[in-house]
Amino acid sequence: MSANKTTVLVTGASGYIGRHLIAYLARQGYRIHALTRHPDASEQHQDVAYFHFRIGEDVDVRAFADVQAVIHAASNTQSDASTTDEMERQTAVDLLNTAKRLGIARFVYLSSVEARATGGSAHARLKWAIEREVLAQNGIVVRAGLVYGGTSGYGMFGRFDRIAAKAPCIPMLVPAPRVHPIHIDDFCQVICRMVGCENLGNRAQDIHDATDAETESRVFTIAQPQSIALGTFLRRLAWHRHRRLPLRLPIPRLAATLVATLARFIALVPKEHAKHIEGLSHVNTEDQSIHSHCEEFGVSPRRLVDGLLPAGRTWRNLLEEGFALIRYVGGRRPRPMTLRRYARSVASATEEDTLRGRGTCLALPPVYLAFPPLLRLLDPNSPILLREQQQQELTWRLPLAVALAEADPQIAPSFHWRTSAALLSLGGLVLGGFFEIAGIVLKWFRRGKNP
Repeated sequence: MSANKTTVLVTGASGYIGRHLIAYLARQGYRIHALTRHPDASEQHQDVAYFHFRIGEDVDVRAFADVQAVIHAASNTQSDASTTDEMERQTAVDLLNTAKRLGIARFVYLSSVEARATGGSAHARLKWAIEREVLAQNGIVVRAGLVYGGTSGYGMFGRFDRIAAKAPCIPMLVPAPRVHPIHIDDFCQVICRMVGCENLGNRAQDIHDATDAETESRVFTIAQPQSIALGTFLRRLAWHRHRRLPLRLPIPRLAATLVATLARFIALVPKEHAKHIEGLSHVNTEDQSIHSHCEEFGVSPRRLVDGLLPAGRTWRNLLEEGFALIRYVGGRRPRPMTLRRYARSVASATEEDTLRGRGTCLALPPVYLAFPPLLRLLDPNSPILLREQQQQELTWRLPLAVALAEADPQIAPSFHWRTSAALLSLGGLVLGGFFEIAGIVLKWFRRGKNP
């Protein structure tokens, strides 16, 4: 398929994923038919035609004109009482039948990694039921992890972002549910390449819940292979995106499940929040890796810290990191020019180095940034405090900080004095040891002469 001649129909265009996906596809030259509940309020893009669409209602047939691929991203996330799970499933079936009748070759359904036939939440079971309908008609299923980053305000990430930005404490479910994050830009890149891929369902993949290798070869998981505790994700989101360190509030999962259950009968919490509490209380708590298909489409998921940083924050973080390291080795506050030199030196890494983590901030814990002397604890033989990749980066960034401290007129005098004092102390220790050994030898020699 050629991107500049391909028309893609996207449902859920006013949602968090839908907005970013449409913007990304438009930049790649695709023509888009966007189905949304609010076509007038949507962000308008060139080569995008908007059509009204709502779960449970018939789709405007004009939206399928000249369409070569359908991406079904619409989902009931607002707990609308007028929209039931059966209506959502039937809407997906109607879209499938219409696409098949019109000869549309590719149908992509955006599901979730939590989709299970025996899932603990109704959302997980609904996703799995729709997956079966899609796969039965040779469609493509994409199981997405926790999609984050970009413009917040919508979807699950928008809710998490509001908690991280304003909440005085972070609710920590115990035992903690674990999620597999994936940045929105990486996710959209995979979907875009998936739409343009010619041979997508010709190989079997090792997917959980597999019942038929031929069917499951059309199921793709787009997420980070390693999981992370949801509470840890929220804490990192609060720090890297909003520079906050909210307190932790442990909440037993049983209590959260009870609140979500009671909310069905009592107006204890809004229905929308109760639905999400119920979903989170049934998320997997085991620390396990999954098989991700990002690499098959030439996409390497970015580090969590790089994805959480808002635009323009990376440079600021490098300045903060440089301040901590230079203050640690030099003992004084560095000049702004010295900090800019440090940031430029780190950011000038090659593309190959960037893939290994260079050119970006180390994401040091906030306590090290606030108290640089604690950096003495970051010994290469202490893998508990930093990941191996961070330790390797620290081995060349500390010498860089030393060189910049020596060149800083504000730090150099005290820096050289501290170096000289350290050398004198070392010399004194060596000299003292020499005299002590000489004294022992002399005593032994005198005893030999006077038995």
